[in-house]
Amino acid sequence: MNVQVMLLRALDEGQIQPVGGAVRTVNVRLLAATDADLETEVQQGRFRDTLLHRIQVCSIEMPPLRRRREDVAVLFVHFLRNQLTALGLADRLQPATAGALVWLTPAVMADLLEQDWPGNVRQLRNVATEMAVRSGRLDTAEIPPTLYRARRARKRPPSGPFVDGGEPQTEVLSRAMVQRNAAAAVAATAPLTVAGAPTAASATGVAAPTASAAQATPERVAAALREHGWNLMGTARALGIAKNTLTARMRAFGIDRPSTDLSAAEIEAALELCDHDLSATAAHLHVSQRALGHRLAALRRALQG
Repeated sequence: MNVQVMLLRALDEGQIQPVGGAVRTVNVRLLAATDADLETEVQQGRFRDTLLHRIQVCSIEMPPLRRRREDVAVLFVHFLRNQLTALGLADRLQPATAGALVWLTPAVMADLLEQDWPGNVRQLRNVATEMAVRSGRLDTAEIPPTLYRARRARKRPPSGPFVDGGEPQTEVLSRAMVQRNAAAAVAATAPLTVAGAPTAASATGVAAPTASAAQATPERVAAALREHGWNLMGTARALGIAKNTLTARMRAFGIDRPSTDLSAAEIEAALELCDHDLSATAAHLHVSQRALGHRLAALRRALQG
C-alpha cells in the first residue's frame, strides 16, 4: 500500500525521487498485468482506488485457457515441437510410417484438451517441456505426473473469471468434439501456427485478407461463418474485416442470432438431431461453439438456482 502511494505522484506528475537523490522527471508508459480482481481488492482494502483509476485507462482481458480451449492443441504442439527440436528429437512429431506407433496419440491429446489449465499458458508450456524431456525417447508420449498432481486442492483459486458458487467458468465440451480436435492436432504434419501469425507465404509477414469489407456480401459472410464454425473472430479475420464490422454486417443481412435467444428445448432438439455433437449442434443453430457452451452453462445454472 505504501508503494502505491509513491506511484501516484509518478503517474500524476511524471516525477520520481530516488533514495538520497534529487527529483527527476521521467517519460514512461506503464503496462500492468494481473490475474486478480482489482475491484474486489479495492473493496477489501488491499488496493488503492486512486491508483486503480490512474492505471485503468485501456484494459485488455485475456480469457484463461479453459475459456478458449481451441487454442490448447495449437499452443501445446508449438511448445512441444520447440522443445523436441532443442533435444534433437524433432522427428517425434513426424507422421508415423506404416505399422509404426504414433508417438503423440489422440488419447493423450484428448486428455490434455480436457484439463482446466489453472496456470494457463505458462503451465501448458511447462507440461510440454516435461513431456519432451521424459518421453522424448520413449515409443509413445506420456502425460507428466505433475499435471495430475496439479489437480489437488490449492491454497488459492485458479486465475480467471468465476461464476456464482466459486466454480471456475469452464467451456462445455463433448467427448466426440474433444477426440476430433485431438485427432486433428495429432494428424498435422506441418508445424502448427497460431491463427494470424506470419507465414512464409506472406511477403509482409502478415497473411493478406481474403476479402475486403466491400466484398463482405451476404453470401460471402454466410459461407465464411459456416467454414469457421460461426466463430466471429475467425470469420472476421478470414474476411479481412474487424469483428464489430462483421457483427454489423450480420445484423444488416439478418443472419445474426445471439446465443441468449436459444431456448433449452431448441438446444435439446438440436443436440438430439446432431447426435449430441456440440460442434455440429452449434453449426446447426448458427452460433459459435463457445457461445453455445456458455448458453448451456447459463441454462444449467438457472435450473440449479
